[in-house]
Parts: sequence; structure tokens; C-alpha cells
Amino acid sequence: MLRSATDHNLSNNALRYGPFANVLALEDFERFVYVLSVLKGYTDWECSVLLKSTPQEIEQTRSRAFQHMADVDSEGTLRQK
Repeated sequence: MLRSATDHNLSNNALRYGPFANVLALEDFERFVYVLSVLKGYTDWECSVLLKSTPQEIEQTRSRAFQHMADVDSEGTLRQK
């Protein structure tokens, strides 16, 4: 699917300035785990079934997602340590 320059710019702006910039900055699997387990309230077991992984992988991935979100500011930029 081809995307227009406008779509690309809107997508970039949403990533950089949107209220969910730190969620959008997560890797795909981390984002799925975060949305399902934190925002939607699914259990680790439910997430593991949906995402074909173990409950332990879900727990570890959610922990990484929290850490990555802490490392990204509200504009989607990685904070300097």
C-alpha cells in the first residue's frame, strides 16, 4: 500500500507529538503487550494465548515496555542518561 506524503507527515507528527508518543515508540510486540495487558486489562495468561507466547514472556515484555516508556519523553525522543 502506498502512502502519501501527507499520511507520512501525519504519522510522524502523531509519533513525535501525540499523547501516546511513548507507546508508539515501543517495538511492535512490546506495544501489543502493553496495550493488551495495561490499557485493556487482559491477564498475562490471556495475552499469552492471544500472542502465542508464555505468561513469563508477557511479564518480561511488559517490564521492558515500562522501562522503554520511561526512557522516552512525551515527544517520542529517547532521553539522555
